[in-house]
Amino acid sequence: MQTAAIGYRVADFLKQHPPFNSIEEPDLLSLVAHGRVKFHESDEFLCWQNTAYSPHIFVIQQGSVSLWEEANGKEHLRDVRGPGDIIGVERFLGSQSYPYSAKTNSDVVVYALAAADFEPLLAKYPQARRYVDAHATAGGVYHDAARPGVHEKFVADLARHSPSLSCSPDCTVTGAAQLMRTANTDAIAVGLQGVLTARDIVTWAADGGSPSQTVEHIMGPPPPTVALQTSVSDCVLAMSRANSNFVALTADGVFLRLISAEDLQPAFGDNPVAILHEIADAPGIDALRLLHRRARTFLLEQLTEPASIDWLAAFSDRINISIAKRLTELAGNTNGQWTWCLWGAAGRCELLVSAEPEIALLCHDADTARGHQALERLRADLAACGYLPHAAPDFDNEILCATVATWQDRFAEWIRQPIWTQMYRARPLFDLRPAWGDTALWQRVEESAREVIRTEPSFQKVLANDCLSELPPLTFFQDAVVDESGERTEVFALQLRALGPIVEVGRVFGIANQRVLGSSTLERLELARSRMPANESIFREAIETLRVLLYLQARTGLRLNETGTEILPLQLSRLDRQALKSGFRAIHNLLEFTFNRLAAEASSAS
Repeated sequence: MQTAAIGYRVADFLKQHPPFNSIEEPDLLSLVAHGRVKFHESDEFLCWQNTAYSPHIFVIQQGSVSLWEEANGKEHLRDVRGPGDIIGVERFLGSQSYPYSAKTNSDVVVYALAAADFEPLLAKYPQARRYVDAHATAGGVYHDAARPGVHEKFVADLARHSPSLSCSPDCTVTGAAQLMRTANTDAIAVGLQGVLTARDIVTWAADGGSPSQTVEHIMGPPPPTVALQTSVSDCVLAMSRANSNFVALTADGVFLRLISAEDLQPAFGDNPVAILHEIADAPGIDALRLLHRRARTFLLEQLTEPASIDWLAAFSDRINISIAKRLTELAGNTNGQWTWCLWGAAGRCELLVSAEPEIALLCHDADTARGHQALERLRADLAACGYLPHAAPDFDNEILCATVATWQDRFAEWIRQPIWTQMYRARPLFDLRPAWGDTALWQRVEESAREVIRTEPSFQKVLANDCLSELPPLTFFQDAVVDESGERTEVFALQLRALGPIVEVGRVFGIANQRVLGSSTLERLELARSRMPANESIFREAIETLRVLLYLQARTGLRLNETGTEILPLQLSRLDRQALKSGFRAIHNLLEFTFNRLAAEASSAS
C-alpha cells in the first residue's frame, strides 16, 4: 500500500465489515499502513492446513475462498468466505497453525495486514474481540459488559435505598396502617409470615373490622423469598410463580425488606408482573388481545442477547399459560378432573413468539366429548387473541384430548413399537408438561411411560438414530445457505436444520437420565453435561448454540409477527452469521458424539 490515498481506500472498505467497523479510523490507518494488496488467480492456495501462520492475516476484498480440512485421507469443505472475511483469524483463538487450507474459487484480491499490528486492537476494542471470539463460540459476540441486561442486575441494587418496613403478626391493623402511612407505602411485611396491603385494610374497614384486631387475621400469604444476589429477572419469575406482587429480600434467612413489582419497574419500563395480573382479571378476548400484544412487545424490548433467553422463555411461558387459562375460564370450560398440558416447543418452555402454544388435555373419565369442544374453543380463542397457528406436526382433537388410560396406552405403543406406530411423528408429545389443572393425571402418564422405557432399552437407540435425519448447514455465502455438498438455498430453515437436531438430542439424553416427559432442552442438556463431565465442552457449546438459535428465532418472530422457524439470510447480520457458523460446528460435534456413543453401546451389547 504505497500511498495515503490507497490507505484511506482500504480503511473505507474495512469499515464496512466487522470487526474493523468497531475500530476508530486513526487505528485503522495505522493498521493498513504496513499492509499489502495481493492478487490470486482461481485455484490458488492462500495457506495450507497445519502449516505455521504467516506474519499476516488476509482480508478478502473481492472473490471467494473455500476452506478445506483433510481428515482420514479425505478433504472436507468447512467454510466459504467472501468480501470482508478474514483468513487466519484462528491464530487469535489459541491455534498454533492454520486449521484449514484456503483455496480461491475465483480471482481473489486480499489485503494482507500485519497480525502483530492487529492483535493489540483486540484488547483495545471489546466489540472487535467479541467478533473474533465468535469464530470459536456461538454466543460471545452478543454480550456487552457495558450494557448489562436485567438478568445481570441484582434486585438489591434497585432496593438499596428503600426503607425496611415490617411488623409482627400481633400488631394491630391500626398500628400497621399508621406505619404504612408514615412510610408512604401500600404494603408492609409481616416478617416472613405474610404481607399486609392497603387493599387488605380497605376490605377490613368495609367489613367493620375491630380497631384491636391483629394483622395476622387479614394479611395475605407470605411472599417468596430471594437473596441479595438474586437478579431482577429472577424476582419477576418468583413473583409470577407465586402469583404475588412482592418478594421478601433476605440474608441468611433474616428479613431485610419487601420488594414490590413497582420497585422493579424502572429496570424494565413496563411492569411484567402487572401484565400477568391484568391477564388473570381480563374481562374478555378484546382485553386479552391487547395484553398479548403488550406482552410480546415487552419480550422484544428485553431480548438483548442470547443470555436473556432463559428468563424470557420462562416469562413467555407464564404469559401463554395465563392467557390460555383465562380463556378457558371465560368460556366456562373449567373442570377439576382435567389436566391442561403443553407439548412441543411450548412443553419445552421454548416458545417466545406469538405462535399458538401446543395444548393437550388429559381427562379423568371416558367422557371426553366436552374436552374436545373445550380444546377446539380454546384454539379458536387463542387465534382471536393474536396467536399464529403452530407449525406441524399437528394433531386433531381426538389425539390431543383423551383419558389418562388412553394416553398411557399410546406412549406404551410408541415406545414398544416405534417403527410400526410411526413414533417419529409423536416425538414432540414426549415434551408433554402440565400447565394447570389436576397435575396428578399427568404424573400417572409420566410414571407409566418411564416404566415402559425401562423395559425397552432399544427405544433410546431409535430416538438417537432419528437425531441424524437432519443436519445443520455448513455456512452462509452471498445471502444463501450452503450445505457441505455446496448446494445453496435462499432460506435458512432454523427450526428444521439447527434447532431441531439439538432438541432431538436433548430428548434422547433426557430420557436416558429418567426425564421422560416435561423437561426443556436446556434442562436435558445441562443434566447430560453434569452426568458426563469428560464431554462437558460438547454440551456447553450445544447449550450456548441453543440460546443463540432461540434468540434469533424470537428476535425475528417478534419483530415480524411470524413463527421465526425460517429466516432469510439477508435478515442476519455478519455477526449473526458468524455466531451461527460456530453453532453449526457445535451441533455437528453434538450429533457426532451422540452417534459414536450409540455405536459404542451397540458394540458393547453385542
